[in-house]
Amino acid sequence: MTIGDLERRAGIEQTPEARARFWKPFAHLEARAMLDAGREELQRIIGEKTHDSADPVDGLTVEERDALRAFAAKEGRCWKAELRKQWMNASASPVLHGLRNRLGPSWLVRFRLHR
Repeated sequence: MTIGDLERRAGIEQTPEARARFWKPFAHLEARAMLDAGREELQRIIGEKTHDSADPVDGLTVEERDALRAFAAKEGRCWKAELRKQWMNASASPVLHGLRNRLGPSWLVRFRLHR
């Protein structure tokens, strides 16, 4: 996951001003230390935002996991192929489409739905 991905998940606006505001407290550090400290802070913010609503292992909210389970139960064995098709046609439910927007379509390849 890139720094930009972490910033978006943490809710940092993607404007130069907002990003500069976030990174300013780390400006006194050397480059590598600055990135490490910033990454830790972004992960802390993300953790606070998703506390009690997400699985720390895969970052899914309870709502997203439930939507995936319901979709998989409805579509059967080839549920991932159907979900990819719906993502491409923008016909997936808002929760599932939001998941694609947040984690990207390649995320689905690695994801395993534990029963």
